[in-house]
Amino acid sequence: MKHIFLINPAAGNGKAGTAILPEIISSVKNAGVSYDIHRTVNVGDATHYVREKCEEAPDEEKRFYACGGDGTVNEVLNGLIGEKRAQLAVIPVGTGNDFVRNFGDAKHFRDIRGQLDGSPVTVDALRYEFIEQTDETEAQLAASEIRIFPRTGYAINMFNMGFDAEVVAKTAELKRNPLISGPAAYISGVASVLAKLRKLPLSIEVDGEMVGEGDYLLAGAANGRFSGGGFDGMPVALTNDGLMNVLAVKSVTRRFFISIVKKYHDGAHLDDERLAGVLAHYACAEAVFRAKRPMTFAVDGETTVTTAVRVSVVPAAVSFSVPRGIGEERSKGE
Repeated sequence: MKHIFLINPAAGNGKAGTAILPEIISSVKNAGVSYDIHRTVNVGDATHYVREKCEEAPDEEKRFYACGGDGTVNEVLNGLIGEKRAQLAVIPVGTGNDFVRNFGDAKHFRDIRGQLDGSPVTVDALRYEFIEQTDETEAQLAASEIRIFPRTGYAINMFNMGFDAEVVAKTAELKRNPLISGPAAYISGVASVLAKLRKLPLSIEVDGEMVGEGDYLLAGAANGRFSGGGFDGMPVALTNDGLMNVLAVKSVTRRFFISIVKKYHDGAHLDDERLAGVLAHYACAEAVFRAKRPMTFAVDGETTVTTAVRVSVVPAAVSFSVPRGIGEERSKGE
């Protein structure tokens, strides 16, 4: 097997290119494995590099290690999805590192030797398709520094809209200041968005049925449980059950939101009686979200702007390498 490491040098305030790289080189040489190392140079580079590697040697078993944050993982995913002889592995050095939390302690994912001895498990993915883009949306994208995603693509962990997505966007903006660290930027992002708590006018369709229309605080479609650096927003989500989980929370007051945010963080919100009539949850195969104005939309922690999007689950889409020393904590049948 060929072990291919894609390093985002900007991830983790430069940790991927400093602390992690020497450990990778030492581990692969001691293990005597075949390997390549590629430093990404811009947005989308990881996706293109992975595709090229798969096309160059389609019959070779390859394991691609995304060394960075959730955005790097997403790029590697979009390069290898559909490739039967390619595995996805994650060495988390970003701010959120949310997908690996579905499998246990992230420290095992930073053990390079354990990663080389990892075993693949099959996980689902989520496919998105931007639909009904308006002139207003296109103008907002063109006039901003927001990333423009392909019209269709994939996520491994989660899509977010409303409050969660706006926090991600604000955090990314704050992180451009070298004096603000990742955790501090996130806390400041939450405070900033909370101060201007906005309603998201949204309609939600699940498996062909209209289930909600009105003003929402947030909505999301998930394959994994966690987002925002450890918020257990989808506590019943499984990465391999062939379904995705949709969560929608109607617009609430700032005071009420503050009173429930800890339960949302801890994954105890689905059964909270105070949220009856406010929160809705669905396990489904497809959902369509339509907004009355351009909305911030987060794809595995990277934001863009859209008006309407269709999200669907792709069962058993990816071979995901779990490091030695860790077992799947959330899997079908447990």
